[in-house]
Parts: sequence; C-alpha cells; structure tokens
Amino acid sequence: MTAIAHTQLLMRQLDVLPLGKLLLVHPPAQQATTLQQAGYPTLSWHLHASDAYQSDLSEDILAPFLAKPVAVDAVVVNVPKEKQLVHMLMANLAATLPLQTPVFLVGHKDSGIQSYIKSPFIGYSANEKLASGNHCQLLRCTLETAQAFNPEDYLSSYPLATEFGSITIFNYPGVFSQNRLDGGSELLLRALYQQPVSNFSGDILDFACGAGVIAAALQHRVAAKSITGIDINTLALAAAERTLAPLAEHVTLLASDGLAALKQQTTVKFDCIVTNPPFHAGRQTDYAITQNFIRQCRQYLKPGGKLFLVGNSFLPYREVLATTFKQVHVLADNRKFTVWAAS
Repeated sequence: MTAIAHTQLLMRQLDVLPLGKLLLVHPPAQQATTLQQAGYPTLSWHLHASDAYQSDLSEDILAPFLAKPVAVDAVVVNVPKEKQLVHMLMANLAATLPLQTPVFLVGHKDSGIQSYIKSPFIGYSANEKLASGNHCQLLRCTLETAQAFNPEDYLSSYPLATEFGSITIFNYPGVFSQNRLDGGSELLLRALYQQPVSNFSGDILDFACGAGVIAAALQHRVAAKSITGIDINTLALAAAERTLAPLAEHVTLLASDGLAALKQQTTVKFDCIVTNPPFHAGRQTDYAITQNFIRQCRQYLKPGGKLFLVGNSFLPYREVLATTFKQVHVLADNRKFTVWAAS
C-alpha cells in the first residue's frame, strides 16, 4: 500500500515535474509504468533484483551504486526508512547528476521524510515541501554543487566472535543487521559448528546471504569447494563481496529474487543450503517468501544434500518442511529462534 501511495501522490503533482526524462530511484512496482503512461520516459535505478522493470520506454540499472553520469531532467527518490541509506543515495546522485537537476523525494511518514525539511543534503538546496497525502509527503530540492562520492565512506564493519574466526563483516546502510551479528544467525552458526565438517566441504548455497556472515564463518571453519551467495539486495552483495574476499577464491554472488537466478542453470546442485531468510516484504509480514523457497530449494540439492534454516520460532515453517523433505528435525531452539535441519 505504501508503494501505491507514493505513486498516487506523485501523479497528483505531475504539474511540478519537469517535462522530460525522469530517473526513478528504487521505484516501487508499477511506478515506472504509471509515469510512462503519463508521458514521462524513465530511467530506473533498482537496489533490489525483484524491482527490475523493462519496457520500450524504460531503461533499468540494477546496481548498488551509480558509477557513471546520468543525463536526466529530474529525479524521483522513493525514500527508504534508513536515514544513512538516504544520505548515501543523495551523495551518489550528487556525483552523477547535472547541476541544477531537481530532485523530488517522496516517502511515507514512517520513513522520517518530514525530518529532511530541516536538514538539507550536502550539495543541494534546502528541501521544500510540495504536497502531502495518503500518509506520504513530497519534497523538492536542487543539486547546486557537484560532490565526490566514495562508497567506502559509508562502509561499516564489525568483528565476529573469536569462536567464529574473528572475521571482519563489512556492511552498507540498508542491509540487514548492519552493525552486529543478529540473534538468529548466531544461533544458526552455533548449531552448524556442531555438525560434521563434511557437511560443508562441498558446494554451499547461502540463500539471502546478506553481508556474507554465515558463508564467511563456514568458510573459515571448512574450506568449501564453492560458495554461492544469493540476495535480492545489491548493497548486501557488495558488502558480501568485501566480507568474503580474503576467505575464499571460489565465491559466486548473484542478485536474485528468490531462486530465480538459478532457474536457468539447471545443472547447478549443492551439497548444502544455509539460510536466515527474510519474512518481510517492505513493512508487511510475508511467510510466502520462505515457504516458496523451501518448496523450490529441494531441486537444487544433490542426493543426500541438507538444508539448514533459522527463523523466528513463531513462523509457520514446520509443515512446509515436512511436506518437502523426508527428514526434518530441530537442531536448536531458544524460544525466540528455531534452527531446522532437513534432508
């Protein structure tokens, strides 16, 4: 509903948008289509693989950062909730847009968009409120001074505990568990470290790999034959690349909505799949994300292959695991999180 509200507010204010090509930053579903139908060609910069949209009138960029200048008449930034991510996006734009490009920010009130009215972005004019409605606000500013952009300025890091190898985990704003090891992943790692080493010496898939925490800890313990990390978030994959760089040579990272990136690789099979999967789509709880993954992942396991999954204990995964796999049991349960093993 938030995505629809963003676009509805924009459509009611089309008279303020300059005629010409629009750059849409992290656009919600159908925003490009709706604006194109109103006469605006668009260039969409996606941070999530599932956002990819293609048509004859639209170009798409799926990347964590804009590396080259972009020639557009205006920009629409769909404001995420993470403030540091918003500042990083605006800084990246300040290094790639022509001077005097107007930038429109649209966001739900829960994103904190109201706070940007009193706190302008570096290189931009003050933020002006243009409209509000559907619990959203529309702001405008203009790029006045070009800025240098270095993604390293927004890179954070923290060390894993010695028991997991004292590995440095790198991360970017907007990526899950940015500054610390989350409780679910910690319980999963403790359970995995109690399993036979042979489980992790072959080909491993880390689904929803995030910054590469689980893969890095396993690779430290056992040098796997190969590691494939999949995540929908390109910033997560950029962080995982940094995390895994000193630990493994045979690493493949894929931007993918679910297991979509593997569907064209029918011969790909794994000895082990590990995951701390998401259960939210935006602000909404969405059990289907992981339930669909559980049903589909079996086809990517070798005979005798194993799935290790951690989730909040209240999540309804037992039934779908039991109907998909022959053997299912609980490896660990601390009431908040449950670690499942299936084979």
